[in-house]
Amino acid sequence: MKKVIFYYSSEKKTQVVKAKNAVIEICRSLSVDCQAIELKNYIDMVPMIKRMRSEIKKYDRREIVFNITGGTKAMAGAGIIASILEGVKLVFNDWENERIVEYPILKMRYEDTLTKKEKEILKYILKKGECRFADIIEDIGISKSTVSHHLDRLEEKGFIEKIPTKDSKREKIIRAKEVAELI
Repeated sequence: MKKVIFYYSSEKKTQVVKAKNAVIEICRSLSVDCQAIELKNYIDMVPMIKRMRSEIKKYDRREIVFNITGGTKAMAGAGIIASILEGVKLVFNDWENERIVEYPILKMRYEDTLTKKEKEILKYILKKGECRFADIIEDIGISKSTVSHHLDRLEEKGFIEKIPTKDSKREKIIRAKEVAELI
């Protein structure tokens, strides 16, 4: 083991502080480099996933073992998603049975669920922040029916939301959901 990177919540609970200090002490005793990363918002999944992925990308994925033992449920969930998106080994320490459980993780990328045209439209929406249906047709240069079809699919997949405008029940503002930032 070359390095241990672990995440901890910004809660100032005694158990969080004790766990953090214990990991640091174990690493020191083994002469292993250790980095503790505080997650200020330990409930909001997307920022945690983005932070974890940015750290994973600094290393050779084949040498990473992501351990989801401890932390909040949201932190464990973020670790699982980051492991899936980056294709790294994922384990859990089963203390009661004195074993380490390796989870069957396959690398899956959200963008692989999108067609080329859906990616193009989603990137446009992400760049704009929000836009109208007509903006997409005009700026990307594809037909109304094609845009409608792809927006429906992006909405079904959870990447965008269509918000009714105050002026018209039919016109909608198209906005990317936070999960789209993980692409």
